[in-house]
Amino acid sequence: MDGLISVFLLVRFGMLMKYASLITIVFAVSTLLFAQNTKAASTDTTFDGTWSVTVDFHEYKNPDGSTARAWVKHFGAEVQSGVLHGELGTRGAPDWF
Repeated sequence: MDGLISVFLLVRFGMLMKYASLITIVFAVSTLLFAQNTKAASTDTTFDGTWSVTVDFHEYKNPDGSTARAWVKHFGAEVQSGVLHGELGTRGAPDWF
């Protein structure tokens, strides 16, 4: 009986190690891909400069029957090293984007 329990535990531990190895590999690959994307965004200056941004929200019917009305906002934004930053309104105030 002890031999059977030992074999069962070894098989279970082996499966656990396989899954742990797979999870480690997936984590390592995703970390490397994220690092490459971050590096590419920080060195890309193709779109650097001032841009005009238009946000166009269409009418939306909520599941409860109410409707969110459509609206459009226009504002300026700045791109530096591949990162877009734009704000509309007063920071921290209602209707700030």
